[in-house]
Amino acid sequence: MSLLPALTPARDIQLRAGHRELGEFSAHVVFSIYKMADFTFGYVTPKNLSNFCEELLQSTRLSCTVIIISLKYLQKYLDSRNAINFGVERTYLIAIILADKFHNDHRYSNQSWSEITEIPFKEINYMESTFLKCLNFQMYINGNECMDWINFLTEYIKAQQLLYFVPPRYIDSIKTDIQIISKLIIRHA
Repeated sequence: MSLLPALTPARDIQLRAGHRELGEFSAHVVFSIYKMADFTFGYVTPKNLSNFCEELLQSTRLSCTVIIISLKYLQKYLDSRNAINFGVERTYLIAIILADKFHNDHRYSNQSWSEITEIPFKEINYMESTFLKCLNFQMYINGNECMDWINFLTEYIKAQQLLYFVPPRYIDSIKTDIQIISKLIIRHA
C-alpha cells in the first residue's frame, strides 16, 4: 500500500520537475532536515549532495512523489532517538530506497541499488534494517501527516523564494508539482 493510496500512478500524473530540479530540491531539503535534527554533514557540501541526487534520479527516474515520501522518511528517521548517521548521502539513499519500495511496490531490489550506487549489498541491507527499526517499521503516512508534510514543503519553497536574490532553479517546477500532488490528495481524501 502506498503512502498516497488515492493518488493516480506516477506515470499518469503530468509533473514538471525533472531529475535536475528534483535533485537540487531534495539536496536543499535534506540539508535543512539535517540541520534541524542537529546531525553533522561530514565532508559533503550542498553541491556534492545535489550532484549525487541528480545522478541518482537520472539513472532511476523516480517520481516527485517518491522524493516527497523519502524526505518525510528522512525527517522521521533523524527525529528518532536511535538514528545512526551513515553519512548524509547514504542515509538519504536509504530513505529513497524505502520510499521507492513502499510507493512503487518494490521497483528496485537492494542488489540493483547496490549496482546503481556501488555501495556493497550487505551495507545497504544493514542500513535499511537500521532505518526501519528506528521507524518501528511504520512506513505508512496517513492523510493528515501527508498534508502536514506537503504544507511544510510548500512553506519551505516560499522561504527559498524570499531568501535568494536568484532563487534555485527548482522552485517553479517543484512548487507546481507539489500543488498538483496536494490537490490530488485533497480530492481523494
